[in-house]
Amino acid sequence: MQSLLTVISKCLPAPILWIVASALLLSGCAGPSLDDYADRTPELVPEAFFTGELSARGVVRNFSGEVIRTFDADITATWDDDGVGTLGEVVLVIR
Repeated sequence: MQSLLTVISKCLPAPILWIVASALLLSGCAGPSLDDYADRTPELVPEAFFTGELSARGVVRNFSGEVIRTFDADITATWDDDGVGTLGEVVLVIR
């Protein structure tokens, strides 16, 4: 039994096959844009959200999606007069 790729490559000229393959690969890179969230509420205002004392929990995954680290952090968020924000992070636990 012939593979699907062999059958397709016999039916389509090489340049068209490359175009189709490239389009399929690149379509996997497309994702939602910021405009998709423009009408959502509540509105995210970074200056209001990232102010003062914050805490965070997170995971680090490898290329296959396996969790390789977890962490907890305390964060102090400040803003200067020019609107530049600073996150001072203190990582508490790395497992």
